[in-house]
Amino acid sequence: MSRTNFGAKPFLYPMPVLIVGTYNENEVPNAMNAAGGCITVKIKGQAS
Repeated sequence: MSRTNFGAKPFLYPMPVLIVGTYNENEVPNAMNAAGGCITVKIKGQAS
């Protein structure tokens, strides 16, 4: 099995981030980062 060189191309694109914030019963703030990513592969002959 031979190696495949993909070259230096961006295959992972960042997506928007959502920050979810809450308070507990003692009014202490808490936050969570909900993020996603998109992995793409360019196929030969496909329009960009």
